[in-house]
Order: sequence, then structure tokens, then C-alpha cells
Amino acid sequence: IASCVGSARGALSSAKATYAEAAGNTGQWTAKLAHYASGNESRDFYRATTLPLEPSKVEVTIKMPDDVSTRTTVPVQLPCKVLEYLLRECDLKINDKLVHAYWDHLEKRGDDIAVQSKQLRALAS
Repeated sequence: IASCVGSARGALSSAKATYAEAAGNTGQWTAKLAHYASGNESRDFYRATTLPLEPSKVEVTIKMPDDVSTRTTVPVQLPCKVLEYLLRECDLKINDKLVHAYWDHLEKRGDDIAVQSKQLRALAS
């Protein structure tokens, strides 16, 4: 839902429309979003979409307006950890053809990781 809209308000509106159209036959997450009242969409969306994963601390350099750079540590959700959570805990299913098409596209574009992992991916198929 969220990938199709540009804001928390849009995501909640989309969830409500989906829930109504499906006559309540939606996943738990969509149903939860559909039942939030309007008025504080950002807070409600954040609460509904917070992952039960401990964020990783990543050190980054921030360039300030006066061109001074400073190092700090920020909490982030690593994509590999989010994907693992979705696959293991939420039973996310991904079509193998889409995964192969993704890697084939990157390989044709000369992506270093795609090129280096070609043999490993062939073994996993």
C-alpha cells in the first residue's frame, strides 16, 4: 500500500478503500491501518509500520551547511534484516522469476555484486 502513495495520509486512505472493497477480507496489517481515524496519520502510520527489529547503529558523515563535516551514529533498519524478517516472520513469498529477472537486469547493466555473485546464484537455483 505505502509504495503506491506518497504520504501516510495516502497510505491510510488506500488501506481504508482496500478494506472496504474487500469487505473486510484483508490481511491484519491492512485492517489495522483501515481502522485508524483521520487527524494524525503520520503518528498512526508510524505505529502501524514499526518493525519489531532492533535497529543497527551505522556511522555516517554529515556535511553541515557551513561545509564542516561531522561523524555521528544513526539507527537504521538494514534491508537484509527487514527482508529476513518479512520472509521468516511474515511468510512473504517472492516469485523466483522476478528475483532472477532482477539479478539478470543488474548483471546486464554491469553491477559489480550481480556479476560477482553469478556463480553463487547459479548454485542456488
